[in-house]
Amino acid sequence: GDLAAKTGAGRWATILLLYLGGIFTLANLASQWFEWRADTKDRKWRGLWRWRMKDHLLILNSPADHPAAYFERLLQQLRQTERFADCPVLIITRAFEQGMPESLARLGAAHVTAWGLDFYALRDASPGEARAIAVLAKSETDPTSDSISLDAVTRIRSLGARCHLVVECLDERNRERMFKAGASAVVRPTRVYPEIMARALAHPGSEKVFEEILDAGGAECMRLDVGWDGAWKELAARLLDAGIGTALGYESHEGAIQVNPQPSEKVRARAVFALITGELAGAQARA
Repeated sequence: GDLAAKTGAGRWATILLLYLGGIFTLANLASQWFEWRADTKDRKWRGLWRWRMKDHLLILNSPADHPAAYFERLLQQLRQTERFADCPVLIITRAFEQGMPESLARLGAAHVTAWGLDFYALRDASPGEARAIAVLAKSETDPTSDSISLDAVTRIRSLGARCHLVVECLDERNRERMFKAGASAVVRPTRVYPEIMARALAHPGSEKVFEEILDAGGAECMRLDVGWDGAWKELAARLLDAGIGTALGYESHEGAIQVNPQPSEKVRARAVFALITGELAGAQARA
């Protein structure tokens, strides 16, 4: 207020300058900023944003059926592990072109709308900075999916990724090729049981244990209809000493199933579940 226009022309010039140079300019800048924020949010939601992540979990491809449900179960499992409790997750997939499902966004997932083998999308996903990478099979039934996964492994390693890399493989004969290309672990596609992929990522090597249990030709989780009344550690030691197998859990007389109880826990079992290699009849007789 110390300086003010004295003439009518000066006062009109002041009004125009304040409105055009002040209020209008500030309002225009604010409008552009809000539009940029809204556009950024929309691009991120539809997978059109160029993410710059580090120390993240990178997932390529998605199941053909119910991808949101699969990823939700997978991420819920991973969030319960120390290694991936707070790890950023980036998914390269075409499944969410209309937007990332809210359930996945709450679990800390982001996505890029692109084919899993899109070179630019894969490069921009910073595979060399990832904590771990998972390559999902394009299909659970089409054998050509292994060729696509094999190509993905080759591209990932060529981009400088040295992290733990888990790949799904349909044909058992292609497993060795996956390892030679650079895969750290190879698992079967199990869309109804994403826990195996979660274990392979969080606890490398555990996927072999799961697959061995699920494979009828290997060690199996069997039910031994034998009773026991005493400490769990004594029962476990007795099964090992008899060469039967490794105790996993038991069924109480009330029908409740208990898995991996505390060693000193007193149990009253009417049946025992154990990891056994061989015939059930022989194990039952030794027990």
